[in-house]
Amino acid sequence: MGWLGRARNMLQGGDGPESSEPQYYRITCPNGHALRGLRTEGFQALRCPSCGEGVFILPVSPLPEPPAPAERVPKRTRPERSEAGNAGWDEGPIPLENAPIATAAAAEEDLDEIEWEDATADPAPGPPQAFPEDAPPRPSARPRPAPPRQREEIGPAPPPRPLVPVAPKASLRDWAYDHRHRLVFAGVLALFLLTVATVWRRRLLEDAPRAIELAQEKGIELLEAGKFDEANLLLSKGARAVDAIGGAHQGAAAVRQAAAEAALFVNLGRSSLESLVDEAGRFDPPASWPAEFKRLYAGQAVILEGRVSNQDRPSDTSPRLDLRVMTGDGPRPVRTGRIDISKLTLFSGTPPKPGDRVLFGGRLEALTLGSDGDWVFRFEPESAVAITHTRALTAIGWPDPAADGAAGRDDLGVPGGRRDEGSLRGFTDQEVQGLLGRPESVARWATQGQTIEQWSYRGLKGSQVINFKRRPGEPRMTVSAHFSAQQ
Repeated sequence: MGWLGRARNMLQGGDGPESSEPQYYRITCPNGHALRGLRTEGFQALRCPSCGEGVFILPVSPLPEPPAPAERVPKRTRPERSEAGNAGWDEGPIPLENAPIATAAAAEEDLDEIEWEDATADPAPGPPQAFPEDAPPRPSARPRPAPPRQREEIGPAPPPRPLVPVAPKASLRDWAYDHRHRLVFAGVLALFLLTVATVWRRRLLEDAPRAIELAQEKGIELLEAGKFDEANLLLSKGARAVDAIGGAHQGAAAVRQAAAEAALFVNLGRSSLESLVDEAGRFDPPASWPAEFKRLYAGQAVILEGRVSNQDRPSDTSPRLDLRVMTGDGPRPVRTGRIDISKLTLFSGTPPKPGDRVLFGGRLEALTLGSDGDWVFRFEPESAVAITHTRALTAIGWPDPAADGAAGRDDLGVPGGRRDEGSLRGFTDQEVQGLLGRPESVARWATQGQTIEQWSYRGLKGSQVINFKRRPGEPRMTVSAHFSAQQ
């Protein structure tokens, strides 16, 4: 049957093409993705598996496959028609009758009636299909518009990131429920501590008046008797009672002052100032001395008495004690030291004037080498305390003017003989005063177990410094070092 018979058969409702060869399609969606598969007897409305756009596939064509194109031959020119031939050629348009008018609403209704299906990656099951890539185009009776430009195919999507399970955030209520045992224990412990603190404070307030009275009556008496440990126990308890009631008690200031003095007496340094200067000068390496001093000696107390003077350096307005720490046997000192009181808060409000005598105690903070070659003793700024209970000083070897007479008696006479030729070592204070007269200045300092008293003389021929040493229980002090400087 020729092609004309097949066309007549189709128009008369025939069963379709005689050929059973399958027909394939290969088209692109509006976004440029390629779709291919097997045509069916009816049309197909598919959706692109890549982008979801709708694609309409025509059914199987009733026409046979066109023959393969012959080898291309040069185009021949068409001979011009004669005028006789042109006479029967009608160039006018052919009018169409009863042609339906397509509207946008009708097109939308037609699209709604179409049942769209999702295209699958694999064609329908059957024998292996071959899609010829270079099949010749099927000829058409009229020229078709140029196919749309295919877009560049998008590569495969990156693999999704693995999902990490995240524990949901617990609410405060859930957290409290999970830790209920610990919270109950912490609450009971806090309640217990609060109860103990309340009872202790109430008892302290009730016992405060009695503790203050006991410190006034017994604590100060023990302090002046030289029983520093017992005095410190009572006076420190009285000072805490004063702080608990806010100082609203008669004699609160006296208890605080006595407690501060007792704390100094029980913490007197075990080494003398002279031995500290000697150790600092011999320490090797010198750069490690500050750390060594802080480890062994910082915080130890010293009690000092002297006259404020800036005679050595008139341009220096900072207060300075007329006290020199000298080492060696004399007559020239091996090393010297001095006391720096410029940073003490005790003298910050009303600084002492030159000529004033001060009696105080403090805790050592540092011993450093000054620019003038002297070793400088510095104290903790807040630790300085004025000494008002002078009777307690006699317990550590401090001379008592009422009994000693070293500072107030002139009829002492001249000693019978020298103890050491060319030196005053071994002389008592009475013998030295009978020989040299009253000293120009007197300074004292005390550490644990001994007291040093320094007398200074200045004359036309030079100056002399005499150090006396006295230990607790000794009746009189004797010369321990004699230094002189010729002018």
